[in-house]
Formats: sequence, C-alpha cells, structure tokens
Amino acid sequence: MRRAALLFGIDHYKTTPLKSCINDANILSDLLERHEDLTLNFFCKKFTSDFYKTLHREFMMKEIGNFFSLDLEVAILYFSGHGASRAGQGYIIPLEAEDFEDYIPMTDLVSMASQSLIKNIIIILDCSYSGNLGNTVIDEFGLGSVASIPEGLILMTSSGDSGHAKSVGGRGVFSKRLTDGLEGEAADLLGRVSILELFVYVDQISSVWDSRPTFKMNIDRNVILRQCNPRVDIFAIRQLLIFFKTIDSKFQLDPSFEPTSENADTENVKKFQIIQRLNNGSLVKPSAPYEHMYFAALEGGTIELTELGRFYWQLAGMNKI
Repeated sequence: MRRAALLFGIDHYKTTPLKSCINDANILSDLLERHEDLTLNFFCKKFTSDFYKTLHREFMMKEIGNFFSLDLEVAILYFSGHGASRAGQGYIIPLEAEDFEDYIPMTDLVSMASQSLIKNIIIILDCSYSGNLGNTVIDEFGLGSVASIPEGLILMTSSGDSGHAKSVGGRGVFSKRLTDGLEGEAADLLGRVSILELFVYVDQISSVWDSRPTFKMNIDRNVILRQCNPRVDIFAIRQLLIFFKTIDSKFQLDPSFEPTSENADTENVKKFQIIQRLNNGSLVKPSAPYEHMYFAALEGGTIELTELGRFYWQLAGMNKI
C-alpha cells in the first residue's frame, strides 16, 4: 500500500518562539515510518525549522500541493506550530510570517485535499484555533463559503475553533497523546491503531480543562495507521471457534487442563495455555460461580465468551481475522 506523510514542525518564530513543535514532528515521523515490528509503513518527508529556514507560505504551499499530487492510497499532512483566527477563518502560520497575508488559510488545505486523487487524506493540526479546519467561512457579505469535506478526507485537530494548543515538558499535549496512541495505547486487541480509535483515545484521555480535540471526516471505512504487537495472537483468537461451537456455548474444563494437577494431560495443558491468553485479553471468562481459571479447571467448571469475546468470535467466523 502506498502511504506517505508530510510533516511540518516550526519552533523558530521571531516574536513568539515555541519549544515543542520540532520534537513532536520528529517523534511522529519516526513512529509513522515503521510498524512496531520495524516493517515499513509511511514514507515520511519532514520539514522542521531547525534545518529549514525557508518555511514561508510559498514554500509550504508548493510542498503541500506536490504532496497531494502523489499517487498514494493514504496521505497524512501534519502541522505543528502557531495558528491564528480572523472573521471565523483559521490559519496556520509559516515561519517569518508577519501578517495574515503571509498565513495559510485552513480552507486552502481542505480545498487542495478535495482536488487530490488520493483515496484517503488525513490532515492533523496541532496549533491554536485548529478546530476551524473544515468549518464554513462567512464572508463580509454574510455569504457562506463551505469548506465541505470530500469523500476520503479526515480532519483531526488539537483544539476547537477558539481553543489554544498547549505544551508541557517540550511536547505538545495533543501530539504527545497522538504519539502515545500510535505506540499502542490506542491499539485494538490485534495491535491495530486506526484513525477512529486514535481519536477516541485522544478524546477520552483529555480532561475537562484541556482544549478539546476535534474530528471531522467523510469516509466509508476505517483507516489503519500503524500495526503494534497484538495483545492476543491471531492463532489464539481463531481458537475461539474451536472452543465454542456457538456464540452461547460453554467449554468444559477439568483438572487435566491445569498443569499443576496430578491428572494433567499434555494436550489439555496446551489448550489451557491458549485459554489463559484469551482470558488475559478479556475474551473468555470462567462461568459462575468461579472467578479464576485455576479453580474452574480443578473443580470441573466451564468457561464462556465475554461480550468482547463474542465480537471477536463473530469476526473469526466471518474470516475477518
């Protein structure tokens, strides 16, 4: 799959320098380039203000235009720096920009993305007023210029229309949560970090005192951003179909499954090891009155699917795992 990311991190503003944007762009780039098992993921192109002093409007617009013209299936545009707002319109601020004429309207980003042939484009902004991305803009005559979200476009921002981005300890709060999610905090049981689960993670971990992240999209299916190590291996999950013939059935245990039992059976002990992995992943549980697998096995109890286990049992049955 052809996947690429274009990242901008600007700290070196003349009047109000920042301290986290370069760091955030570097860390995000490193995470996107490879999955956790080090296989290739996104091809990343990164511009940070410590190495590039030409990050003005014309340069950035040219790079973004070229990026959106590539033959890709998934593209990520990331910007971390200053943002601004005027008359209901949001802007990202390039390096050495002095007034709004030098800023880049967020509507331009959406417009450029809407003209691209890339199947899925994700725009992520970590700057103040970033929630204006994708909003309707009202001109001086009271007419709306709708920044409609075309099919395949996903917008994710660090704050609302009037919110301010925050940084702590050399990291942007939003970008830190973003990278934590990509490292595995937002991964599902199989280790997949999708754009939807990533936003849910960032949103849920944000407190009432934080600037609220925003998420706008027009997609017909989820987009997997990164593969982390699974909490439960696929082989074990597919064994759900072996242990449970129907979604409501129970699997009988006995002392031969418990390795410390004098009646332990080699084959059943191997099965019990798989069952323990499924239990650790919250896919199966001991049936009442037992709370622990050990006692359920020694006393001849049964196990059953949890609600999460019922979901994955159905996925396995449909060959989606």
